[in-house]
Amino acid sequence: VLLSVCVFFVQTNHTRKELLFLMFKEINLRNHSSLHKLFYSLIDHFKVINDTYGHLNGNIVLHTFSKKLKHEIDKAFAPNCFVYRFGGDEFSIVIFNANPEQIIAALNNVEQYFRDNFIKLPDNKTKIKFSFSCGFTKHLSNEHFYNTLERADDLVYKVKNNGRGKILTD
Repeated sequence: VLLSVCVFFVQTNHTRKELLFLMFKEINLRNHSSLHKLFYSLIDHFKVINDTYGHLNGNIVLHTFSKKLKHEIDKAFAPNCFVYRFGGDEFSIVIFNANPEQIIAALNNVEQYFRDNFIKLPDNKTKIKFSFSCGFTKHLSNEHFYNTLERADDLVYKVKNNGRGKILTD
């Protein structure tokens, strides 16, 4: 379902925020709890990775990160979650029916994995290590989803301005 939604939005030129809105609507249509958590994460210093190793290798980093992120989130929360690339090195996650401790544990698993493991590039010589920053917030009842997104985005910028490689919630 999510893949076809992404394709639909690409073909009709809707914005990423509109995609997120559709996801929130889909969750509400399924009559799930209104206790949604929205995450906004990004790979720290991704521009440096692209500039140093090239865009093709940057895509390998994005692919590897997204697979691990999706795996850990799905393992902990499926089917109560959506994970997708928001753009560039930015990823958004929507989770419902989970407590903050569970969420932080899953995100820490991802962070620990990339702290402990390199991504090996196709030349079999180059290894890349990186961290990511993440902000997450609760979607409040009767709140417009743009406000939720803005709060999550603000949290990521606070992390970026205070050292990166952290998970911040409000």
